[in-house]
Amino acid sequence: MGHHKSFNDETHIPQSVIKRAQMIATICAVLGLGASFGGYFMSSDTHVVEQAHADAQAKTDAHAKTDAHAKTDAHAKTDAHAKTDAHAKTDAHADKHQAPAHEGSLKKQFLFSWLTAFVFFTTLCLGGLFFTILHHLVRASWSTSLRRVAENVAMNFPIMAVCAAVVALLGFGDIFHWTHIDPASDPFFKVKEPYLNTGFFSIRAVFFFGIWILMAFFFRSNSVKQDETDGGAAAEALNYKMRKLAPLSMLTFALTLTFFAFDWLMSLDPHWFSTMFGVYIFAGTAVALFATLIVITLWLEGNGILKNTITIGNFHDAGKLMFGFIVFWTYITFSQYYLIWYANIPEEIGWYLHRMQGGWENIGLFIAVGHFILPFWVVMSRHTKRNRMVLGVAAVWMLIMHFVDLYFVVMPTYHHHLHFHWMDLTTFIGIGGLFLHGFLHWSSKDAIVAHKDPQLIASMEYDNV
Repeated sequence: MGHHKSFNDETHIPQSVIKRAQMIATICAVLGLGASFGGYFMSSDTHVVEQAHADAQAKTDAHAKTDAHAKTDAHAKTDAHAKTDAHAKTDAHADKHQAPAHEGSLKKQFLFSWLTAFVFFTTLCLGGLFFTILHHLVRASWSTSLRRVAENVAMNFPIMAVCAAVVALLGFGDIFHWTHIDPASDPFFKVKEPYLNTGFFSIRAVFFFGIWILMAFFFRSNSVKQDETDGGAAAEALNYKMRKLAPLSMLTFALTLTFFAFDWLMSLDPHWFSTMFGVYIFAGTAVALFATLIVITLWLEGNGILKNTITIGNFHDAGKLMFGFIVFWTYITFSQYYLIWYANIPEEIGWYLHRMQGGWENIGLFIAVGHFILPFWVVMSRHTKRNRMVLGVAAVWMLIMHFVDLYFVVMPTYHHHLHFHWMDLTTFIGIGGLFLHGFLHWSSKDAIVAHKDPQLIASMEYDNV
């Protein structure tokens, strides 16, 4: 086949396809964000439910005091004892690991729904960055045809940074209740206070997104520069430049993702901790990344793009890696649960106990089946991974399960009982529309494949038989 002529013809997404997809993204963003922010700003005061409860308690206390004046000393003692018991029960309930749920607050519902969607799409960006770095780190050739897609996904970090700022500006303290804990009255939290404080949290968040944006820009900009070369020594020199920075980038990626998971997810319950939590989030991120690559490349093929570039061998390997990380996610998830269950330490088991009641145990069972048992048997077959339609359905399913997994991490902090809300959908659609817009923007600027990379021919000829 003609090398440069063929690539120039088929690797740029037609503007008609871009505009059609951008229209869908715009509709999603406008409707999703409009409904979500509309619900937030038009809702009653965030603390209406809390205030109503406080008023009712005040009336109850006043009534109790009036009754106490009319009672004998013996009755008064009995009442005092009853009140002590009641307060003890109330305190015991308040001391649970999760913050009390306020079912009536649309503002808090918005914040928790927004956090779930924001973390979901941030992990997709992190997955794109991971794939790009890994490609250069191991000097892979089969993944060259998929690399530009991953690079474009990773370029959405600025959008995710804005989404993070929304949480910080509209209700940081409503989500992270450690902002209201007095270290002097909580010895357990006092140890964590030098790390878990608003100032240091903000500095880390800015650093994380700043370093991710820089790394994503570095790898993509040098990748695009290859398109301007003749595919020879100059292109290989750019490959060497990216490979040289890949080891440090991978180390930075691992540390920043881990502490991002600690900050934005694990600290929702400041008394709980797990040293495996960062790896657990990474495993889900990797599964979602390969699922995203499969879905996007199938969409491109469906629009007549990369038909001669993406091979069945590429899909097979992407499916194998998705399958491998499904098993890895299961191993890490079970290991985390088993070690905490076996040790039976109160500070650790509260997080799981809360998710084993109130209907949340059904979501946990659904995740066990949907995130491991079902995809394990479906994707394990070689024939499945080489069947575009079946692999595409499996990839979409794994993206759904990744969202459910994150939902299971975030939402029990707000709702003690299983509760779905329309804002869960609108925030996802709204941020998803922004994410899709960002991906389409970068995909329309340059070729959708690194067509001057010397390794591309090897990628096109590759087939894992």
